[in-house]
Amino acid sequence: MGHVPDAPKTLLLPNAGFHICAWRRQINANARSYSLVGLNHTISSDTVMDDLDLLLTASVQPWDAVICVSNAAKTSMVRLLDNWADYLGIRSSGGRFKAQVQMPVIPLGVDCDKYAPTPKTTEARTNIRRGLGIGEDDVVVLYFRCLILNTKAGPVAMYLSLEAAAKRTAKRIHLMQAGRFLN
Repeated sequence: MGHVPDAPKTLLLPNAGFHICAWRRQINANARSYSLVGLNHTISSDTVMDDLDLLLTASVQPWDAVICVSNAAKTSMVRLLDNWADYLGIRSSGGRFKAQVQMPVIPLGVDCDKYAPTPKTTEARTNIRRGLGIGEDDVVVLYFRCLILNTKAGPVAMYLSLEAAAKRTAKRIHLMQAGRFLN
């Protein structure tokens, strides 16, 4: 019989709500068979907050993790989990609940070296800027995100910041927005 390669030891999920996967792992495999790793993009929507509280009672393990994109996100998540744990403790006559999941902070970023200028990209940049009427010394800001006003960041803070930057630097600033605009 041929060799069967080892299965992956980590299941990476696009959000922090992996409580269902934790229960499935518990039922269909073995809790030690692989780790679950989620990524928090936001914590301000009601669905995400509901998913976080389920991490207190789901079959998560100390080797599972939710990657936090900032210290602020981690602080908020810890505070939410602590508040829910206190509530569950009161409801269970003094029992102590604690989230088992790890929460390392790994900020979002761009591998700048990967996008270092080359003669070809410099020529393309010049042509694109010329086609859009953007001067060589003008500043271009790409605002790339989901713009859902009630659950994500609205663009007003960015507009005000760019206005202040334009006044302070006396440079012409061009804002390019890309992403989902649901409302």
